Amino acid sequence: LITDQPRIRSPLYAFPPFALLAIGVASVALGNARGAIDALVKLANAKKPQGSGRVLAERAHAQSETAKAEAALSAARAFMMETIRAAMDDAMFDRAFSLESKARLRLAATHAVRTGADVCRAMYDLGGGASVYSANALQRRFRDGATATQHMLVQHATYELAGRVLLGLETDASTL
Repeated sequence: LITDQPRIRSPLYAFPPFALLAIGVASVALGNARGAIDALVKLANAKKPQGSGRVLAERAHAQSETAKAEAALSAARAFMMETIRAAMDDAMFDRAFSLESKARLRLAATHAVRTGADVCRAMYDLGGGASVYSANALQRRFRDGATATQHMLVQHATYELAGRVLLGLETDASTL
């Protein structure tokens, strides 16, 4: 069972299984969001919005929203990587994972997925009417980003679970 003690002594197998699975979901969501930004950049340098003589990339709103999306995505990724590195240090030195460490892993993964979906939504919105067509990568990135938020390991309820731990409240930690 997923909750059984690991049979192999290795840092990877020391990771809490639910956290490890959540990290996988988050990694896909971050990659999807990166793809959404890349797709928007490509579109923005070619698309002239209706009634405009300039391409989308030349508009101040597109520039600031793209920069905000890049910052949000980079920050979510950095938080997740920092949390994974700290947990990997515990695993490498055979230290038991604390409840706080498990909660931070799930929190970082959930935050990454939610931020990834927000980035996809922002890029989809910037793409305008072109985003709705199935031939446009932004349409798929938007749907995939929203779909990732529904995975049980990164649903909104994870914030409550992590918050209980961070606030020092008694918590059922069986899914951490």
